[in-house]
Amino acid sequence: MRFRTRVALATAAAVAAAVLLVAASAYLFTQKELINQVDASLDGRASGLLRAAAGTPRGRPIAAHLLPNVSEALGRPPGNFDTLYGQILKPDGLLITLGELAPQLPIDETTLAVQRGDVNRAFTSVWIDDEHVRMVSMPLPRGDVLQIARSLEETDAALRALAGRLILSGFVGLLLAAAAGLVVASRATRPIAELSAAADHVASTSDLDARISVEGDDELSQLASRFNAMLSALKSSKATQHQLVRDASHELRTPLTALRMNVDLLERAPDIEPETRRLIVGEISTEIGELTALVTELVDTATDSLPEMPFTPVLLADVAQTAAADARRRSQRTIVVKDDGSLVLGSRPELVRAIGNLIGNAIKWSDADTVIRIEIETGSVTVIDEGTGISGDELGHIFERFYRTTEARQIPGSGLGLSIVDRIVTDHGGFVFAESTLGEGARIGFTIPPVAPEA
Repeated sequence: MRFRTRVALATAAAVAAAVLLVAASAYLFTQKELINQVDASLDGRASGLLRAAAGTPRGRPIAAHLLPNVSEALGRPPGNFDTLYGQILKPDGLLITLGELAPQLPIDETTLAVQRGDVNRAFTSVWIDDEHVRMVSMPLPRGDVLQIARSLEETDAALRALAGRLILSGFVGLLLAAAAGLVVASRATRPIAELSAAADHVASTSDLDARISVEGDDELSQLASRFNAMLSALKSSKATQHQLVRDASHELRTPLTALRMNVDLLERAPDIEPETRRLIVGEISTEIGELTALVTELVDTATDSLPEMPFTPVLLADVAQTAAADARRRSQRTIVVKDDGSLVLGSRPELVRAIGNLIGNAIKWSDADTVIRIEIETGSVTVIDEGTGISGDELGHIFERFYRTTEARQIPGSGLGLSIVDRIVTDHGGFVFAESTLGEGARIGFTIPPVAPEA
């Protein structure tokens, strides 16, 4: 079933429920009012007989005293629906009929409760043969009970007529509600239809420039805005991917070309001197190592985010010592760590890698006999070298993907190491920084918001 149809049916059902509730309330209210009017009429007639009964002389039966007043009290008003019936229930169970009409009124539990004195008077709806009547039972002196009944045929006829009108009105209202539901559903689901059409268009054409017009600020408008934002993000991501592929192709072309040249040289000169062959094989091994490192960095860059894992408290000194130990083992360089016990929330392997990339950059641009220092202070990690330094024009670009300074283009490298640092630090809610003076080295690092140590 289509969503628009479900909305229309839900709207019609809600309106139908409201119509039924109003109709039922109107019927019950009218029924109560009509019954109250009948009860008031019965109470007035019965009160007249009670006043007459109160004047019964001592020793004379109440029924005999009331008989002359019956015609005036009960009366025979015009109209069959105003017919009244009356009788007196004696303590011994004897029934005395009042008036010319003599149907026996039922003796129910409410009548007996009045006779016992449990209640002052009781109104009930009862049936006499096939006639629906309203009856009141009231106590008389000497333990007698007066019962007066009035036909409810007129009241029932009015209620039946009202019920018919309410049913007809409800049916018409239901039809109107269904029509209104279709109109409302069509208007309400129009943005969803546009969203679906736009999604189908993007899926079939890969056109990420498609947009949905946004009007208002309701939930559907917000959904359309988010859809447009998602398309913009996808377009940006696609452009970034294309740029990454183009840059990666350019970076991969150089080592692959060098490898092909060296392999071709070995194939064309099988009798090459051993020393020359050793140098060529060494260059091939170096290029393969560089190519392996580049592919690893490309894969890591393409993911562009940390793995889905919860961050845990990490001691930056421990991370820096681990990265420094790995760098010392590979390069035999002197690396000194100075820390203040800063603690951050993050992924320990990723932070080790970020600091390792910073150390690797410092090793590349400083002499082997100089010291590399790592300073940790209030969540900041700064790697300091005594190398050639970076010019001011290039300093602002060193964290960009595949960016290589003028001097860096003369030596092996991918230009991804510092961009990976930037990505890791950004995922940790921090930022990177770089300071340098030509001929005096560089200070490159990052800052991550520190956390208080656990008590």
